[in-house]
Amino acid sequence: ILAGLFGFFLIYSPYGSGRPQPVTAQYRLDRIQGEDSLELASPAPLGRLYLQEAGVMTEVDTRARLLRRPLAGIGALAAVAVSELGFLDRKNVNLTVRPWGDPVRLRLKVSAQEEFVLYDANFHYQREPDGRQYTLLIGANPPLQLDVQLTLPQARRFTLELELEYRQPPAGFDVSGPGKAVRPRLTYRTRLELET
Repeated sequence: ILAGLFGFFLIYSPYGSGRPQPVTAQYRLDRIQGEDSLELASPAPLGRLYLQEAGVMTEVDTRARLLRRPLAGIGALAAVAVSELGFLDRKNVNLTVRPWGDPVRLRLKVSAQEEFVLYDANFHYQREPDGRQYTLLIGANPPLQLDVQLTLPQARRFTLELELEYRQPPAGFDVSGPGKAVRPRLTYRTRLELET
């Protein structure tokens, strides 16, 4: 009996046609660190999966529960246009962000090497205690063309960090497999240098 139970547990799978195996697919496209990757995870061995990355289909078959793989040849997921207008000691900066796909969250941080004052913005913002970084509080489900206005000091260098988060990645990214319920997420990060 003990050998029979042991054999049963070796071949038993809690997943089947009525209950698909959960798989998370986390895409990370990080242009700041220069690392693009895909991480697949499941509580059971991943098995056979089909990956579509930038229009290329790949088959993966593994007994691992966690699989990390680099991604290559992925272009930018957002176009950012910048216009500026100076007045006295301030510069009005207008950013137009056009993301690819439908992000659920957009984060924007403005930072500098030394302390500065963000005079005005068309979104609420939070200042870090050292005064060298501000985070704009844009919220969930931003418009597909997001217009951001900032009023910054003139004659300074700033770094703008943009992060897009997708629950459903844009076209060209897909993970599927027989008997699998895949929950994808994609995070895209990039940075812009701005001199006022």
